[in-house]
Amino acid sequence: MAHTVIVFGPTGAVGSAAARTASALGAKVILAMRDTEKPIPGLSASDEKANAFTRVHADLTKSDTVHHAVLTTQATHAFIYLAFAAADNMKATLHALKSAGIELVVFLSSFTIRGDLAAIQPSEMIPYAHAQVEMNLLEVLGEKGFVAVRPGAFASNTLQYKRGLEQGVVKIFGPDMTIDCIVPEDIGRVCGTILANGPPDDQRAIYLYGPELLSQREAVKIIGDAVGRDPKVEECDAQGAYKMFVEEGGFPAPIAEYMVRQTQKAFARGEDQVLGHTIDREHHGNIEKYSGRKSTTFKEWVEQAKGMAAEPQKSCDRLSVRSPRRFSFSVVPEMPNLVSAVPVMPPASSSTASTSARNPDTTMAKLTITVFGSTGKQGSSVVKSILADSKASSQFHVKAVTRDPSKESARALASLGAEVVAGDFNDKQSLHAAIKGAWGVFSVTNFWELFSAEAEAAQGKAVADVCKAEGVKHLIWSSLFNVNKLSNGVLPGVVHFDGKADVEDYIRSLGIPASFFHAGFYMSNLPGQSLRDMGEGNWALAMPNPADAPIPLFDAAADTGKFVKAMFLNHEKILGKSVYGATAYYTPTQIVYEFKELFPNTGKKMGFSQLPGDVFKSIVGSTTGAPEPIQEALLQNMRLLKEFGYYGGEKLEPSLAILTEKPTTWKEFAKKEPLFAGLN
Repeated sequence: MAHTVIVFGPTGAVGSAAARTASALGAKVILAMRDTEKPIPGLSASDEKANAFTRVHADLTKSDTVHHAVLTTQATHAFIYLAFAAADNMKATLHALKSAGIELVVFLSSFTIRGDLAAIQPSEMIPYAHAQVEMNLLEVLGEKGFVAVRPGAFASNTLQYKRGLEQGVVKIFGPDMTIDCIVPEDIGRVCGTILANGPPDDQRAIYLYGPELLSQREAVKIIGDAVGRDPKVEECDAQGAYKMFVEEGGFPAPIAEYMVRQTQKAFARGEDQVLGHTIDREHHGNIEKYSGRKSTTFKEWVEQAKGMAAEPQKSCDRLSVRSPRRFSFSVVPEMPNLVSAVPVMPPASSSTASTSARNPDTTMAKLTITVFGSTGKQGSSVVKSILADSKASSQFHVKAVTRDPSKESARALASLGAEVVAGDFNDKQSLHAAIKGAWGVFSVTNFWELFSAEAEAAQGKAVADVCKAEGVKHLIWSSLFNVNKLSNGVLPGVVHFDGKADVEDYIRSLGIPASFFHAGFYMSNLPGQSLRDMGEGNWALAMPNPADAPIPLFDAAADTGKFVKAMFLNHEKILGKSVYGATAYYTPTQIVYEFKELFPNTGKKMGFSQLPGDVFKSIVGSTTGAPEPIQEALLQNMRLLKEFGYYGGEKLEPSLAILTEKPTTWKEFAKKEPLFAGLN
């Protein structure tokens, strides 16, 4: 019986090969992607259609999207990789996979894992992160519910030699250190075979290596011969290597430190080592054992990559010679690896990493504002609003912080004039780098990515600590009310509010110059959720609160920046105060009435229904896969509107008075809402 398999990250070299292999072996393949419009290397549009591949939206850091993708496609086997952004070591994602029907997970892990998983220390960043996920896989899916594929050092890691090959001198830390140069396509074939056929034996951890061990010096020679270059290899010291990893490679400091430390271990231990770990020669045959095909040598990969340079759609990693004088060495991965699945960030010199380099003089007289969450609704709105305003942009230079500066949304901010930099709430060193020299900071965290008020509060407090240390003059924290206190304990479960309030209290206790932005009820939460087509064109608004409940509606994507920009511009007046971000208080009755005004034909039979609490929770659970505590939190969140007030009865007029631009009304939002397109 053919399995339905879902492959997360199919735009990466390994994911693409896994998907194509599983399909060739008869499986029905679902391609789970953050951006369903992206091309998939090695898979043409015609082949995709002919072999009935199906694309679905899903993000491994967002368990609700994972649950929906699996549930709607009825997949039973899944390929996943390490999502560093998942603060719970992907446990919520794994629960989502299992509850939606996944019986087997193939996890792209790391060869750096050795011995007892629980004994691996957090300082060993790469093996520790992968080991945590493997332990969660065992807990959630059981010992027969997963296979951890642990590949060695990727052949595509040699892309780091690009600049040196172009300049004729390749600087390497440990040029005689051995690497196995496993080809990503080979890894994908093993993963795809297991996805389609199931585990061939009882092994739940499969080590994969390339067919030979080469020194880094030998790898450079092979590439040089292929492209007609004879570069000189120079050895750099540990300090120089760290600088190259951070400044040229764009790696977070902890990963750079780990790389240097492990390479030094490799020096001390001698030959037959890859990054300080002994290679078991028997494992060199595992690619053929588990995929049925011999593994690709590094020389073969280089020749193949060079030969496919003119066909970028068919190759993920490629080499080319554009002219006798110029060497080009490029890569187009979604999840490239330095040690198995470690994300590689773009060089600091690239346009996605820093746009201020284009015109360094423009930032000299401006105050720098660091914006966290810059590719989310609130953060991106702040960046865009400041840059689009002649007054604000003349005063402020914007530093937009994101985990991945290479993604499209980050590049879009760079094109507007923002300096886009890498940063992670869980990496304090990166926070210092992002905040250093900033006059102002806008900080927003995402509870729904973590599902943990404690973890979210820890992130917010980490930013506050760094702001205090770096002498920031104005921190704006995206906060919310403490509902437990506001309701005198009647509504103790609205933890996604209370966690943010906890951070606000902490900031005030530190004495940091700060103010607090309280986002209202997102208008985007209505279409397709509370307000939707119930079938045959019959639209309805259904919520677990009465028809006269006051809801402070807010277009987060369009209007967060209007409020936060005004707060920075009115710095002295706003310090220590809270600003409530909402257009107006709307009732469900008013929402329905204005919908009918906009779309009279569609709204003829439309009405409002007050849902019983248990029905509301059941709907939330069945549509999102949210556990019971989250269902209850959302119900109490809705009860807050009528029983105690979203803002505790505070008026909106003082907050609206600081704006220089009108906020978006419900009617204006509804007119441009894609879900309502075509209604009349």
